[in-house]
Amino acid sequence: MRWRARRKATVILGSALATTLLGVSGCADIHDIRYTLDHRITITAPRNLATVTMPTVMRWRLNDPSVLKDGRKFAVVVDRDVMPPGHPLKDLLTDPCAGDFPQCPDPEVLADGYHTYLTTRSRVTIPSVVSQQGAAEGDSHTAMIILIDAAGKRVGDAYWRISFRVSS
Repeated sequence: MRWRARRKATVILGSALATTLLGVSGCADIHDIRYTLDHRITITAPRNLATVTMPTVMRWRLNDPSVLKDGRKFAVVVDRDVMPPGHPLKDLLTDPCAGDFPQCPDPEVLADGYHTYLTTRSRVTIPSVVSQQGAAEGDSHTAMIILIDAAGKRVGDAYWRISFRVSS
């Protein structure tokens, strides 16, 4: 009886130690694990870490058409952090819209000033990127797709992301 209790305690302690070491070492990130399980969208172009010329077209395959139900659309956010789930697109702005009119923020303002592109299609043209100050030629950029509802708020915590470089 004692032998079983000791073995069980050793297994539990060993599992806890292994989990702690993985977490501390940075080899495991709970948030990344959760996001990699979402296969509703597959980014097809450009390939991750590809070198592209500007403008470039980002394309993806929609594996689950229900993603766009109820007036949802995609927001492709380039080189910016995205807002938390349930938060509006206004959160991306440094100069928030005055009032709550339907087109706030305006898609042109989002595209031109905030490198955020709205679409219901499975592609978007990224006209340019801002080179990071002091970065070497071919610096890395990130494009992230998130879902937006009809009211302009982020749907869920899923996202799809690629990194790419821009050739001169």
